[in-house]
Amino acid sequence: MKRLICIFLMTVLLISLFPSAMAFGQAKTEAEIAFNTSNEAYNNINAAYTITEDFSTKIYNAWKCGIEHQKELSSLGLSHFAKDTGLPLEDVKLGMAFFMNPDWEDFTESRKELEADLSDSYFNLGCSVFKDDLFGFCVHLVRATYEVTGKIGEIDGYLAEAKQQMKSLSQKYSDYEHYPALKGYYTTTTALLEFCKEPTGSFELLKSTLNDYYNTARKYKNDVAFIFED
Repeated sequence: MKRLICIFLMTVLLISLFPSAMAFGQAKTEAEIAFNTSNEAYNNINAAYTITEDFSTKIYNAWKCGIEHQKELSSLGLSHFAKDTGLPLEDVKLGMAFFMNPDWEDFTESRKELEADLSDSYFNLGCSVFKDDLFGFCVHLVRATYEVTGKIGEIDGYLAEAKQQMKSLSQKYSDYEHYPALKGYYTTTTALLEFCKEPTGSFELLKSTLNDYYNTARKYKNDVAFIFED
């Protein structure tokens, strides 16, 4: 009889604990989902920022080159521009051809190659036409190079994925502790990208603006990097 009572009491105890165990398991699963989603978002934002920061550096180099090396650009041409900005020469040739041809996407591959072969002549023409705004011409050439080589599209792709992951976090796990830093890193990267596409102001303002973006991005990244990086 005592044995039956013990069995009965144990059964009741297990049944009473089962919902708690289920709730614990569910809570653990929810936490894992939140972490995995935020980790994926971080990786996408970080990948986007890495390319965008490089983009901004090339913008800076091009602006400086257009101000300080006007004679060299006119005499040494596209190869000097590529060296000064740190861009691969073949990429810059494509960028120059893309810049000169609004209907580039309609060209055949052979036509694109032909236009790229004319890039030195196009660049010399550009230096002549934009001699009073040579730095602006150089900056737009960097933008064209990043666009035609697919790097801007790559950044947009990373940010689009991150946006969906951030949306999922905000809807389902709005109190997730690392969400504010991730959101800050995302918005800073997006803002820096938009600035690189259409930089404005003086060269001194450019330097100041870029440093502000770098410092802000570094702050947000440091807040979460130790969580998501090995």
